[in-house]
Amino acid sequence: FFQAEDGIRDHCVTGVQTCALPIFKYSLKMAPTYSATAIETVFRQIFEQQNIYDFAGQSVTGSAWVKSSKSQVKLRLAPLNCIGGTDSVQVINVTPGVWTKVSYTFPSYATVTGWTSNPTEWGGFFDIGFLDSTAVTTSDYLFTTGVQLEIGSVATPFERRSYGQELALCQRYFYKTDINVTLQGYATTAGKAVYANCTHPVTMRVAPTASNNFSTGTNNAGQSIATSPQGFAVNTVSAGGGNYGVTYNSGNTMYAEL
Repeated sequence: FFQAEDGIRDHCVTGVQTCALPIFKYSLKMAPTYSATAIETVFRQIFEQQNIYDFAGQSVTGSAWVKSSKSQVKLRLAPLNCIGGTDSVQVINVTPGVWTKVSYTFPSYATVTGWTSNPTEWGGFFDIGFLDSTAVTTSDYLFTTGVQLEIGSVATPFERRSYGQELALCQRYFYKTDINVTLQGYATTAGKAVYANCTHPVTMRVAPTASNNFSTGTNNAGQSIATSPQGFAVNTVSAGGGNYGVTYNSGNTMYAEL
């Protein structure tokens, strides 16, 4: 999730909060950090095209629990990189300060007949937020939890998955390494190389962008990292004869978000 307001992502602060609803332990909170007039302020979930192929030609129902400082919230479902489709918005009345389940059946994908981009690119997004025409202040807030999109015209009970399933699905887009990868070698001259191949916990969406946090090397002329959807390779080159090496530190990030 992120919040988007005219392309600026730092207008609001989000965080995980405990939830008063007995069916959900946590919720996500959004609160403006400064006042603004008629500005788009939303939670936005982007989804991968190949995850929603079955949306084409179908009605899709979006649902969530919300608690808002405002008396209205908007739901928006927007198809992207497809042939046909409609960007649809629905305004829903809620009681301020009270948890409310909201839902709407969107026609957004009912006229989609094909796709125009790679399977791993954007297939669309789902917004939950304040109305674009509504001014917000630092006293405003929006909580949400139990968000779900599904084919059909009925908002069914929230689908619960195991921790292991959720973790694996998340790691397709992002994870942090949890071990040090140490390269050590002995060279008779400069320019010799040693490398290590490592596998991601799961196959990632695309070759991730890796952070580049190495320890101070010994007798090495440099180091590098190359990534693929399946794993990454770390390499270092000797600066001269003798022992040489470097460590790719634990805590580096692999980023393959949409």
